[in-house]
Amino acid sequence: MKKSTFDTDGFPTGHYDTRVHKTIPPEAIEITNDEWLALVDNTAIYDHMAKRIIPYTPPAIPAPTFDQLRQRDILDAWPIHRQLEAITEKEAGRPELMNMLLSDIATIKTKHPKPIV
Repeated sequence: MKKSTFDTDGFPTGHYDTRVHKTIPPEAIEITNDEWLALVDNTAIYDHMAKRIIPYTPPAIPAPTFDQLRQRDILDAWPIHRQLEAITEKEAGRPELMNMLLSDIATIKTKHPKPIV
């Protein structure tokens, strides 16, 4: 027999099988195998008012903003340790890496322009 515990919003906080788990919280609710699969697949939640498992559709993941796209591309091209190296080299009188970094950032900003509002 499968059982699950849930938070106040109905999302599962634990899954238990009486054949496997010796200790199961007393608030765990008995569920069917199909309900367990839906909960694990994030396509169902527990409705505390109705006292039953109901379908759930997770919210859509929003598209990344231009800032997020820029940040991702800059960090892909210039991880933090390389950015720090460029700063250190510039302060030591060797600006080549910093010039490359700034050039790459300008290219990335062109690739992901700020939207006109």
